[in-house]
Parts: sequence; C-alpha cells; structure tokens
Amino acid sequence: MSKFVVVKVRKPQETMTEEPNPEFSQSLFSPGATEVFREEIRLIILDLVQRISRHPEDVSVTYFKGEHRTVFDIKTTQRCLGQLIGAKGTTVTGLRALVKAMAGIKGIRAVVEISHF
Repeated sequence: MSKFVVVKVRKPQETMTEEPNPEFSQSLFSPGATEVFREEIRLIILDLVQRISRHPEDVSVTYFKGEHRTVFDIKTTQRCLGQLIGAKGTTVTGLRALVKAMAGIKGIRAVVEISHF
C-alpha cells in the first residue's frame, strides 16, 4: 500500500510597491527604542509561556541587560517546568529561536534561561 502526498501550489500574489514609512524606521532603530523593544519581547515570551502552561499564574518573565547580551529569565514552578521544556527540549528550543530572531532585528543578542522555584 503506497501513500500519496497532495501538495497544492498557489500562484504568487502581486507585491505591493509602497514607499517605506520613514517615521517607522527611525522609531524602530532609535537608541531609546531598544528598551521598549526588550519589554515587548518580554511580554511576548510571557504570553507564549502562559499559553503553554496549565498554570499560567505560576509563570513570570524578567530580563536584565549584560555588557554584550540581554538575558530573559523565565521563572516557573516545578509542575510547569516539563511543559515549558517539552519533549526532548523542542518547546524551549523553539522559544529560544523565536526570541533570538526577534532580538536580532534590533541587533540585540538574547539568551533565554529557565529557572524554577
């Protein structure tokens, strides 16, 4: 018995040729915006981890800036730790990749650490 995979191919949509908004690009890369950006990343991590966890009230996320990197620390209880790590570490690996990609936009080196209490 053979299995077939059906792949649907769509035609590419036409691309829009709008001019970039200069105010957005200036605000995104201004010196004060990096702190706001770190806080946004922290809130995104918190939202994701709370959605993964069965006990969202047991999760907190903090960050601190080092000399060359920003460390995002996820604090959770022992009972939520397994859900956060996932099978063979897949969940936390995906979360770390997502955070690095988001922080890389601003040239921030980011590390995600997990601790439990």
